[in-house]
Amino acid sequence: MPQLKKELETFFPYATVTFYTQNSTLIVVVRNTPENTILRYTGRFCEKYSKEAGGPVAVLGPEGRGIYGALHSYRVAQKLFSNLFFSENKSFLQEKDCPQEPIGFVKPNPLLPHVPELLVFIETYDIIKMEKFLMQQKQIFCTGKYSSRTTKKMFMAFIIEIQTRLQSK
Repeated sequence: MPQLKKELETFFPYATVTFYTQNSTLIVVVRNTPENTILRYTGRFCEKYSKEAGGPVAVLGPEGRGIYGALHSYRVAQKLFSNLFFSENKSFLQEKDCPQEPIGFVKPNPLLPHVPELLVFIETYDIIKMEKFLMQQKQIFCTGKYSSRTTKKMFMAFIIEIQTRLQSK
């Protein structure tokens, strides 16, 4: 973390920043700096590191005033942080990049009806169709309709069902 703090200080040269650490997450509070400047600094920092990480490396809560504004910004950033799992094409996430409230676990799992289809692709070792199928599912789940936690649960159930059916064959 100390190296990351030094790196951030070089990317935010004229901003008043304070650093906090929570559960191995670095929180940067930027004060008394115009929003467009913060966006520019954040963009430069994240462009450098998001390519290595394969997706966004930071979230940016909305501008706020006072303690309540800071608290609101922090809460929005927490929600955005859980959406890093889905995002690949951005260097950092803002409130406008994610839906307001993802829905919870949906029953039935929309993946389970596709198990027989994927089993055929596996049995015939049709990698092209497998990749196409998985990319279609990825596009559906990357819309933000489901939370990252719900998506992971759905895919785990999907994988377990595939394994069970493969073992029975």
